[in-house]
Amino acid sequence: MHHLAPRRSRLRMATAAIALAVGFTMVSAGSAFAAPAPAITITTTASAEVGQPVDVAVTVTDTTDVFSYAITLSYDPAIFAYSDNSATDGPAGGFDSVVEDEGAVTLVHSRLGTSPALAGSLPASLSFTTIGSGTGSITASVALVNSSGAASAAVPAVTSAPIVVTAVPVPVPSDTASPTASPTPSAAPSQSPSPTPTSSAAPAANAAPTGILALTGVAGGALVYVAIGSILAIALGVVVYRRRVASAR
Repeated sequence: MHHLAPRRSRLRMATAAIALAVGFTMVSAGSAFAAPAPAITITTTASAEVGQPVDVAVTVTDTTDVFSYAITLSYDPAIFAYSDNSATDGPAGGFDSVVEDEGAVTLVHSRLGTSPALAGSLPASLSFTTIGSGTGSITASVALVNSSGAASAAVPAVTSAPIVVTAVPVPVPSDTASPTASPTPSAAPSQSPSPTPTSSAAPAANAAPTGILALTGVAGGALVYVAIGSILAIALGVVVYRRRVASAR
């Protein structure tokens, strides 16, 4: 009886150890199964006018053992056009290239032979030029290749929110007529002032004549007397002459 108690104690300890080991294994397995799968996020400019740029940022998250990848952006070529040399470079230690196609552009990154594989987030960004009005969107997809050269599990593609592109407004000339000048009111005719009567100077009494009239007035009396005297002399001479003729007869 005394030997059974220690055996039971050791059995209980062994059972507890096994249960703990099984529980740890299940937790580890659960953590492994809960590891997130790679996914894509995309952000873009919400709206623009024709001729303005649209910036696009793409990130592939939760990657593991990536030796090369290709991010493809699909778009409506009637609204968007890829802006040359706008794509950012990939992580250091690799080779980057851009492949353009009708309505699609692909950013390719490959690791160099001595570079380690990538893990975590893989960001990329580029720009488009808007060439037509309308509402469009950009779809991002990615292909991943591991260090063994095998393609990784497919990553679901993601489409951006709608991007509204409006036409550049054309200014319309206004039909506003030129303002007409208001007629300037004519000034009321001013009443002509009544002439103020001026008193005329009274003629001076016996004003002395001037000029030739003055001479006539001064010598008038003398000339009259001379003329009368001359006439009398002539008449007297005629009488004397007649008397002499009569005496001679």
